[in-house]
Amino acid sequence: MFASEDWITGVIEAVELNEPTKLYIDCLEDSEVILLKKNHVDEANLSKEQLLKNMQKLWRNMAKLQQQTLMLLGPPAIDRYKCFLEIYPEHPNRVPQKMIASYIGVMPQTLSTIRSKITKGE
Repeated sequence: MFASEDWITGVIEAVELNEPTKLYIDCLEDSEVILLKKNHVDEANLSKEQLLKNMQKLWRNMAKLQQQTLMLLGPPAIDRYKCFLEIYPEHPNRVPQKMIASYIGVMPQTLSTIRSKITKGE
C-alpha cells in the first residue's frame, strides 16, 4: 500500500493482535511518524472533530486496501496498472518502479512493457 500526503497508515496487525508483524512501513519521503499503542487512544484526549478526521483517513485507507485486494484477484496486469494510476495518479513520478511492480503483482520488466504499451496507445 502507498500512503499520500495527509494520510494515516499503520500496521494494525501488531496493535490489534499484540503480535510481531510481518509488515513494515518504508517512508520514501519526509514523513511524520507516530508510535501508538492500543491504550494511547484512550489516553490521547482528542477532540471529537480530531477523532472524526482520523477515522475518515482510516476509512479511506481501508477502501484503498479493498480496492487493491480486488485488483489483485484477477484483472490482467495492464488493468491492474491502470487501476493503480487511478488510485495514485502522482505516484509513478515519486515511487520506484520496482515498488509499483510489486504493488500490482508483476516483475519490474513486465511493468516496463506495460508502461511502454500505454505510452504507445496499444
